[in-house]
Amino acid sequence: MPTINEVGEVNVEKLEEHFRLNNKLKRRGGPVDILIGVDYAYLMTGETKKSDGLVALNSPLGWAIFGSNGNTEMVNRVMHVKVDKPVNLDDFWTVESMGVDVGNCDCKAKLSVVENMEAKLIEESSSKVGNQWLIPYPWAKDPMHLSNNKVQATKMLNGLERRLKKNEEHGAAYQRQMEEMVEKGFARKLEETEIKQYQGPVHYLPHHAVVRAESKSTPVRIVFNSANKCNGEAINDR
Repeated sequence: MPTINEVGEVNVEKLEEHFRLNNKLKRRGGPVDILIGVDYAYLMTGETKKSDGLVALNSPLGWAIFGSNGNTEMVNRVMHVKVDKPVNLDDFWTVESMGVDVGNCDCKAKLSVVENMEAKLIEESSSKVGNQWLIPYPWAKDPMHLSNNKVQATKMLNGLERRLKKNEEHGAAYQRQMEEMVEKGFARKLEETEIKQYQGPVHYLPHHAVVRAESKSTPVRIVFNSANKCNGEAINDR
């Protein structure tokens, strides 16, 4: 069954007739335009027909024929052999761990007295809540002694509301950020019973809007003013 002539041309009609494919070969000849590697093995599955060293495969891409009906004598060729020394991966892993592996750190020796105190407080009081770490604020002084600044905070809030009412876009963005803090569990509204039953010290943290003209999604950003002073003291002083 001569399917390939002396100049390497494939007789498609002969192949179709030999395998009884009824003109199902889509390729009628020509140069190779795609090679499918073994990493796409699913494209090499399907019904097969074998004859005279040739195999017809009904793959997901259609019928394909491969093999040889000529000389099938095995020919072994060694194209290139190179023996190299074993690869040392120590340097590779060192580079990969840069910025991740803390290793032995003597950074505490460089901290001030106050910074060492804050580091100790964080280490001793941190706790894991679900998939997050809860770390308390490192107070240098007891915040319970701060003054009740409700009158001052209320005046600042009223001024903020007046400014936001003049710009509906900024007001809506500010409202969305407040709602997001509640949705994410960063803040919650106190119940009236909680307010009435609470007998401890009270200090309010004022907040205001910072305009971000370059941002379309968040034109304003909420900033809590922990530097705000009441009776000469602010939370930042604690």
